[in-house]
Amino acid sequence: MLQNLPENLPYTEHSKLERNRMREIMDYLEHNYMNKIQMKDIAEEIHLCESECSRLFKRYMNVSLFTFLQEYRVERSLEFLLSSDDSIMEVAQKSGFTDSNYYAKVFSRVKGCSPQKYRKQKYKERYVMLYFMLLPQSLKFQGKTVTVSPS
Repeated sequence: MLQNLPENLPYTEHSKLERNRMREIMDYLEHNYMNKIQMKDIAEEIHLCESECSRLFKRYMNVSLFTFLQEYRVERSLEFLLSSDDSIMEVAQKSGFTDSNYYAKVFSRVKGCSPQKYRKQKYKERYVMLYFMLLPQSLKFQGKTVTVSPS
């Protein structure tokens, strides 16, 4: 997640402190995204008041902390969504969402489709790719040899 931090900022003592605080925020989110997170928890972690913590994050990331957290949770949910047969409710809970309907709403905003549709589409893509990988490179069809090349 640290790669999301802007690199081209001037390095004053103040900016170094802010950058370190941003790293602490990102580390906290990465290790706790699956839990309930409140601004006070993050602020306490980096020794700032809640409003300054929020302003700092917005200044560096150009998005609010909780919008970022929602999107990060959706991205992390993809692993659970695609590598298991867990229900959408279970995927939502593993990703830090307490309400599967809210998860589906945020997921649709971020990915452009529902979690169910996303899972189905990715399974279909895997199946088609596997099919072409296993398909012989040439086939006999109506007495002629046809070369098959996936593109």
